[in-house]
Amino acid sequence: MKKSIDDIPHRKFGRVAPTRIITDSVAFSFDRKGWEEKVKALSALFIDKPSIVNSMVMIQCVQGYQYLANTEGTMARTPDQFIMFMAMARMKNKEDEFVSRQVFHIARRSEDIPAEQQLEAELKEMIRGMENVELAEKFDEDYSGPVLLIGDAVSNFLAGSLLSQREGLMASDNIQ
Repeated sequence: MKKSIDDIPHRKFGRVAPTRIITDSVAFSFDRKGWEEKVKALSALFIDKPSIVNSMVMIQCVQGYQYLANTEGTMARTPDQFIMFMAMARMKNKEDEFVSRQVFHIARRSEDIPAEQQLEAELKEMIRGMENVELAEKFDEDYSGPVLLIGDAVSNFLAGSLLSQREGLMASDNIQ
């Protein structure tokens, strides 16, 4: 004999009031003048590199809210904020091919972005890596075998394969 839905207690939905979470944002500490000086100093690393045809250093702060509403009456508004540092450079080699690299950091607080000295070291390493590409021997043979992706190449490959140009991917280790 088949049981009715009333005879199976775990199959019923309970009646509860809709959830309502409304929170206000907190002050976002950002030293605009300090970051302007840091960005200018970091951008100056590209000035004496004639092979680099395009470069950019930027800091972006975003503060706002994330909203969730559904047909059951749930309403949530929670503050969201992050700071993003990005530096990008593009060079043209002897064969007129472009080589691009970037340094990227994202955090919930400006204190969590690396210090200027570390950013400078990362940019210098990025520039050295780009200059080394120019010196590398070109591989022109056909190859059909395994490829090992390590480091940033893994996330760049997955993001480029799984997402279209309009979609974005943001990761955070700040799980609450």
